Order: sequence, then structure tokens, then C-alpha cells
Amino acid sequence: MEVKITHQEPPDDRYPFDENEIYSAKEVAYRMGMNREWVRRRFLNEPGVMVIPSPDSGKRVYRSLRIPGWVANRVWREYR
Repeated sequence: MEVKITHQEPPDDRYPFDENEIYSAKEVAYRMGMNREWVRRRFLNEPGVMVIPSPDSGKRVYRSLRIPGWVANRVWREYR
């Protein structure tokens, strides 16, 4: 019986986000090890981030963020 050993590359800590994926604030916070509120505030006005407002539901404004991987990697490098 032949045993085949395969070599796996270690994950690249310099770029933890896939450049072609889109992430929620919750996913970015988890991968960066940061608080969700910090991520929301940090990425709200970042170029390239999609801000999706919720329908008008009163006084408070609700928004969802969709953060492209290339934007998340750029911010990751700043805080690394």
C-alpha cells in the first residue's frame, strides 16, 4: 500500500479575505477579531463598500454593509 503525502500551503495571514467575495460586517469582524460596531463605523465611509438602507421604519436608520474582500484586505493591512 502506497501512502501519498500532499503538501498544503499554510493560510496567508497577510490577506485573510478572498478578493472576489463580498462579506457582511459580522463576517469581517469575526475574521479580523474586532467588535462588530467598530467594523460598521470603520467601513461605513470606506470607498467600495455597499451601504444598503432598510425601508423607513421610524426615527432610527438601519443599514447593512456589504464589504468586498479587496476593501477588507486593504483595511486589514492598515491595522496589521
